[in-house]
Amino acid sequence: MTMTLERQTLADKASGSLPTDHALFAPGLKWRKRVGGNVPMWIPPGTAVKAGYRPKSLPLNKHASQHELAEACRKQWQDLQDWRSGKSKPVRYTIGWLIDRYLNDPASPYHRRLNPESQQSYRWECQRVRQTVGDMRLDPKIERGVQVPRRTGAEFETWFYQWGHPLGKAPTPSRATHCMAMLRALLSYYVTIGGPGARELREILKVARFDKPAARRVAPTYEQVDAIVIKALELGYRSIAITTLAQFEFMERRTHIIGKWHGDAWGYGWVWDGDFKLEGRVERVGITPDWHIRYFQTKKGANLRYYDLKSVQRLLGLIQLTPKENRSGPIIICEDTGQPWLKRRYQEKFREIARAAGVPDEICSMDMRAGAATEADALPEVTDRMFDDAGGWADPNMKHRYRRQKVRAAQKVVELRQAARRDL
Repeated sequence: MTMTLERQTLADKASGSLPTDHALFAPGLKWRKRVGGNVPMWIPPGTAVKAGYRPKSLPLNKHASQHELAEACRKQWQDLQDWRSGKSKPVRYTIGWLIDRYLNDPASPYHRRLNPESQQSYRWECQRVRQTVGDMRLDPKIERGVQVPRRTGAEFETWFYQWGHPLGKAPTPSRATHCMAMLRALLSYYVTIGGPGARELREILKVARFDKPAARRVAPTYEQVDAIVIKALELGYRSIAITTLAQFEFMERRTHIIGKWHGDAWGYGWVWDGDFKLEGRVERVGITPDWHIRYFQTKKGANLRYYDLKSVQRLLGLIQLTPKENRSGPIIICEDTGQPWLKRRYQEKFREIARAAGVPDEICSMDMRAGAATEADALPEVTDRMFDDAGGWADPNMKHRYRRQKVRAAQKVVELRQAARRDL
């Protein structure tokens, strides 16, 4: 079949000028660069999005064949045409539909309760769930005249196993746990919007049990932290030396020190002097003239942190190396760009420095907080209340995730009991 350029639709052009009856005709298919390689996306025309069409984009299964991708694109393109024509269509209560509703509903917990960093993580998890089980329906079915749940606990267990054991890849138990947590959140939202069969599915998932990945056991010692700091300074990365030491000394998350980017905007990190907007009012943050630092943890709500930097002289000395004329805005600046660090770039450079310092790869930047907690846990003077306050934990059980020397503590109990018997 011959087609002139004038007769081709926008869909034809977007799919590589293939005829509409071609098996590989894929209107709206785009490939986007990601860290792990190119991934397929279905992208509707910008005019349709501006007019209110949703979803704005749809991740596709990167492991699908060309024919499968084309079929998925044609299906979504038909949905767009139906929307344009005003044609009503029955709702298919699939997991993919629920994800679109969850991500685009301004009243959903995704928009009302999550900060931008958490939203990004949720989008990743939603994409993984969609790619594997997005077509699965959630509404009940009729069997012998009786309405029963369409999904079963056995299916949930199968999904969990498949998420943790992707084909052709090493097992990733943590991914399975994250995907299941995302599914739980989606079904909770499904209940709140009155989805058919929602409560039954939520109850099935509530009683189901899934294996949790083993907790991390590694925690850096002060000697390892010291080696990283020294090597970072040798290689010209004072920003990483300051961040690593601050994480360890203040039992702090890295993101609350280096901050984070949301598009072109940066925030929530250590600053020399600035404002922090909190529930309608403005709080001053930064370093005071007498070298105290004031900032907020923002993972859950806003938790004020206030420390005397003079109590950690080594860290204070590194911060004071910043020339006075540069003491404005973010404290932690990437030496390569002159801007605050991107999370991924920081992680890559940290690993390079840690290896050069002889620190094993099992020690990650995020483990500095666990190293601090483990060191504090060995001090009998540190009470549980002090421990919670030092980490900024409202949940009293949270500190146990960061105490990595439980074996050492157990041995100490044995030794103390033996000593007590000798004193009898």
